[in-house]
Amino acid sequence: LDLIYDDLGYDPAGYLVDVSYAASWDGGVTWARTRVTSEGFDANLFPPGATPSIGDYIQVESFATEARLGWTGNGEASTEIFTTTVRP
Repeated sequence: LDLIYDDLGYDPAGYLVDVSYAASWDGGVTWARTRVTSEGFDANLFPPGATPSIGDYIQVESFATEARLGWTGNGEASTEIFTTTVRP
């Protein structure tokens, strides 16, 4: 099982959002969590005129040897789409 989610657990103050990936090889009994983003971002801050969509678009595609992840986050000029591949 593969899971991607917005995660407040890396920020001691609990307001910066990170993206985490979790995988389970035993049907969900145990999970291994991996931080995907290198640093958290404030989902309440976005450029003027930008439409906030943090958490609206988040996805995982699962394959036998990897998972491909996509999510929205704060970019320099607007909300941006980010992607990465993880190999559990």
